[in-house]
Amino acid sequence: PLPWLDFNRELVKGYLSGFLFVDHGATVNIKGAGTDNTLLSAGAGIQIPLTENFNAQFVVGVPLADDTNADIDDVRFHFFAQYRF
Repeated sequence: PLPWLDFNRELVKGYLSGFLFVDHGATVNIKGAGTDNTLLSAGAGIQIPLTENFNAQFVVGVPLADDTNADIDDVRFHFFAQYRF
């Protein structure tokens, strides 16, 4: 799933950008992969370009609601490394 809302702002030109998002199901995983459970979450993060094709992201996601009545009181921290071909 793609984010419902994504706001990105360059903080330090060419070196650091920050973003806010509201997401449906892609940021926080409930009960493992391969389930149909969905979760509405919001978060913020920073993105650091390391090379022209490679960047790192540090993200904090906060669950807002889900469709399973599961325990959603966890804050999630994520680190992503992304390479673009």
